[in-house]
Amino acid sequence: MRRFARVFLAVFFTLSAIFSESQQPIVLHNAPTPAGWGFIDEHGAFQSDHRFVAAEPFSEGFAAVSDGKKFGFVNSSGVVVIPFRYEDVQPFSDGLACVKIAGRWGFIDKTGRVVIQPSLEKAADFIDGFAAVFPVDTKSLEGNFLNKAGKFVLLRHGYDAVIHYGDHLAWVSNFEFGQEYWRVIDRNQRWVSEKLTSCSLLPKYFSEGLAALQRTCSAKWGFVDRTGKQCIPAIFDDVHPFSEGLAAVKVAGKWGYISLDGAIRITPLFDEVGDFFSGFAPASIGGKVGYISQTGQWIIPAQFVVAHVDGGPMSAGNFKDGLALLVIRDGSGERDLSMEYIDKKGKIVYGPAHMTGL
Repeated sequence: MRRFARVFLAVFFTLSAIFSESQQPIVLHNAPTPAGWGFIDEHGAFQSDHRFVAAEPFSEGFAAVSDGKKFGFVNSSGVVVIPFRYEDVQPFSDGLACVKIAGRWGFIDKTGRVVIQPSLEKAADFIDGFAAVFPVDTKSLEGNFLNKAGKFVLLRHGYDAVIHYGDHLAWVSNFEFGQEYWRVIDRNQRWVSEKLTSCSLLPKYFSEGLAALQRTCSAKWGFVDRTGKQCIPAIFDDVHPFSEGLAAVKVAGKWGYISLDGAIRITPLFDEVGDFFSGFAPASIGGKVGYISQTGQWIIPAQFVVAHVDGGPMSAGNFKDGLALLVIRDGSGERDLSMEYIDKKGKIVYGPAHMTGL
């Protein structure tokens, strides 16, 4: 189950960075016990005696669970509503979930009905009505996008790369006279930016109207708007996307935050940080993690020592439905991991509990 451990952690922290409390009225959180995984409420109490071999976080009112052989989905009451029939699954996104049947990926809706037949070698989640997919008869994942009717709407043909990054926009690249350039197109494949060619560019996805862009000649990051205009200079060592009006930026080895106008709002003094959601952002200093406000003040003082799984970022999630997940080490092995949930006062309401079945 090592693959599931990586998927579980990646999914949890990705979802924490996408869904705020106001968007996700789910009051259950997945939690491990010696007997398997179950679901707790915001007070740390289990809602049923049912245990699963594995359970993922909730997304759009559903959570993926496994009986050890197949995957299905439970609803927000923890009841299995989509039976155990899939070899693998991804969380619901944009109303659909990617599922694997007989070695191929397709999509189901929230009733469990197959809306796109399992015929894909690989597939990503739907975002803004599109999903990046890898058909069996092609060799590249980049640039092949399906709509919810199962029709290809944006193909790699004609571009050297196509990257769909949200806000109803995509980056596309071509080479011209030996030089790569990037442009932004909308969901109708209309140009919305001029050609961007300076020093070769590495774009990230759009968020709150801006996209991070690295100038490879300087290895520095800045931000452009949807027309490609450089509105925040490329002067940062690393950046996160904007969230709640602030973006994390790295300067001289430390992290702080800027506002949409590029002004420093929180001085770079943290070793690691996360993005803001519900007014909280995880931050670490001196090897310990706490949560800060949008003014940079500690709401929950730095006191938790969390794991870095598979060399990834600190395992401290955003607050969702009143709780935040922390993953900590309970031994010397790479898989010796426990998890605990804290409330917005920093109180541990569940755990630490060993992450069984991973």
